[in-house]
Amino acid sequence: MNRPERVKALMAAAGRDLALLRAGLGPELCSDEIFGFHLQQAAEKLLKAWLMLEGLDPQFTHDLGALAAQLRAKGAVFEGMEDLLDLTPFASQFRYESYEVVVGLDRAELLAMAGKLEQQVIARVK
Repeated sequence: MNRPERVKALMAAAGRDLALLRAGLGPELCSDEIFGFHLQQAAEKLLKAWLMLEGLDPQFTHDLGALAAQLRAKGAVFEGMEDLLDLTPFASQFRYESYEVVVGLDRAELLAMAGKLEQQVIARVK
């Protein structure tokens, strides 16, 4: 698969994750662990697509901070999306452990950040 096809595939996969989350499944139907996992996955795929659009090969990692660092080295700015980078534990740790905090995920805010990230990547495809 060539680079443009890989970018397209990553963006389509991220879109499927985001579509699930945008369906508005509340905590009674979709736990924070599941919501966070799909949000982390969408962010990871979008960051990797962005890296590829910059001509870089993404690291083989689920670490959103590491992927963002690669992009920052190219001058990328993540203003208003920083909290997405904290979702890395949802890729593996919280798939097997309970996510127990006093205050759950701010789903609407995080989904808005993911939408902003998605729009930044889409703008670079053109």
